[in-house]
Amino acid sequence: MKADLCCISKYSTGSLDIGEIIELAVENEINTIAVTDVVTFDGSKKAQLLGKIHNIDVIPGCIIYSTHDVKDKKVSIQILCFMPKYAHRLEHIFEKERKIFKNRALMLTQKILCICPIPSNMIFKKARDSVAPFEAHIIQALVESGYKKSSVSSLVYKFSKENRGTAFPSTKEVINEIHEAGGFAVLSFGANPVHNAEKILNNIDEIVKLGLDGLQVWHPLVKFPEKLEKIADKYNLIKIGGSEFRGCYAKQARTIGCRFTPENEVKKIKYG
Repeated sequence: MKADLCCISKYSTGSLDIGEIIELAVENEINTIAVTDVVTFDGSKKAQLLGKIHNIDVIPGCIIYSTHDVKDKKVSIQILCFMPKYAHRLEHIFEKERKIFKNRALMLTQKILCICPIPSNMIFKKARDSVAPFEAHIIQALVESGYKKSSVSSLVYKFSKENRGTAFPSTKEVINEIHEAGGFAVLSFGANPVHNAEKILNNIDEIVKLGLDGLQVWHPLVKFPEKLEKIADKYNLIKIGGSEFRGCYAKQARTIGCRFTPENEVKKIKYG
């Protein structure tokens, strides 16, 4: 079995539609995928329908942002949600986070356009299928307007860090909401910035006690999978692997299926 449990589509921060992701999975002989878009299950729902046609097993999932207090500082933590029995119960937290993303994107766009003048509608066209505009859409619009990707990426992420504004719900609240929806809550190390990953790792005991069900151990940006495996074994957590495939919107090039979840861990997600 080949199972990539972290793929992201154009419904959030990815560049490809669901059909293209399914086709890539078929070509790469991947049997199981999870479409884990940011605060939406729309991608998962469409992938499940197309997966049946192409004999691809699709595990429903999403990414929910959270904040956790570490030594009086708020650290951003991304939580993967898998297999919710009552997905509609997460809709209220999705709406809350979408508003935060939209407000951040508006403020970020205003700053960027003062330096790189392009029509703002170019950015929002890139995000027309997404639940909200994200940094990736701003960067892509700038690149297509002739700006150098490395330069505008640095600028966009610099302004983004300065422009955090409203904090996301606490990690405890997000985990509780996922459990209320009957899902599994998995902490993603790879999706979090390196400096945050170190802070998270140093406080992992405390975070696990919030009710985590698993860790994303295998990810292209994770430099210490052996350490995460030991932590997962210590706390009897599910071990997840995935590429966090985003098409051309990834900060670093990666292909679908470059990281996998072992079959026995997939069964834990599917069957409890």
